[in-house]
Amino acid sequence: MLSKWVCIVTVAALCGGTLGCGGPTTHSLAGRVVYAHDQSPAGDLVGYTVTAVCSDPPLTAVGEVQSDGSFELSTFQEGDGAVAGKYRVALGAPLPFGDEPPPPSPIDARYGDLDKSGLQIEVPSDEVVLTVERLSKRK
Repeated sequence: MLSKWVCIVTVAALCGGTLGCGGPTTHSLAGRVVYAHDQSPAGDLVGYTVTAVCSDPPLTAVGEVQSDGSFELSTFQEGDGAVAGKYRVALGAPLPFGDEPPPPSPIDARYGDLDKSGLQIEVPSDEVVLTVERLSKRK
């Protein structure tokens, strides 16, 4: 009889807390990246990684910028969204193929740093828009 209670207490402890046995609840989260000067979609950032990091709970959600500037975050599996919380966000350039040098970025390198990007989101949210400044075109 004692071992039955030990099993019940162990299972309850492993599953307990506010997360429950099913794990934390995620919220669908799709957003878009736009340029500050005219709110146009940042389609030239296609392939950039959107990395969203929450400290409470400590989780990371990622997505990829599409050709229309849109992205969808995933935390545990593709397309599942993100857990409720406040996130700092960074935009990382895609890795170049083979020996090719990376193309010049249309945005400042600060957007690749969680501490410097200034980008934040809160989950859940009805609409997520990440606004970035385009670098001036070099001649």
